[in-house]
Amino acid sequence: MNLTASGLLFFAFAVLTLGAGTAVALVREPVRAALVGALCFVGVGLLYLWLGAEFLGFIQWLVYVGAVAVLIVFVILLTRREDAGGETEGGRFAGLRVLGGLGVALALFGALAAAVLGSGSLYREVPEEPMVLEIAALGRELVAGAVPPLILVGVVLTVALVGGVTLALVERKPDA
Repeated sequence: MNLTASGLLFFAFAVLTLGAGTAVALVREPVRAALVGALCFVGVGLLYLWLGAEFLGFIQWLVYVGAVAVLIVFVILLTRREDAGGETEGGRFAGLRVLGGLGVALALFGALAAAVLGSGSLYREVPEEPMVLEIAALGRELVAGAVPPLILVGVVLTVALVGGVTLALVERKPDA
């Protein structure tokens, strides 16, 4: 097997992404899982860059690494209780949960594979000249007519964040 530099880069990015995604599921501490999840988002952005989709790669980093991962870490830190300890009980049904999770993952993979193989998109011919899309035109299409829903989503997310902080700061009285 002859691997080029491009193939090695893809392999490195794929290993980084898959390894970080696996670590998210295996790490017990929520903060570390969130940070490894951010590393997985970085790997996906690197894969976009490798594929030549620079805009998607940088948006991946801005939105997921710069906003979503940071928000997840803040929520974990704000809602962490001292008595929680970050540990979960294995219980007697831990093996069944793992098997159930694997079953759901395999079913989802099968459904996605059937949809992709049934669409016929794998057998389409690639056009000779690639379609050129200007970033300004893409921005106009994304924002045209979507300003009120975008503002509404921003308000809802702000209210949710304020509510989460309020719930995290309220001390609960022990049940007597």
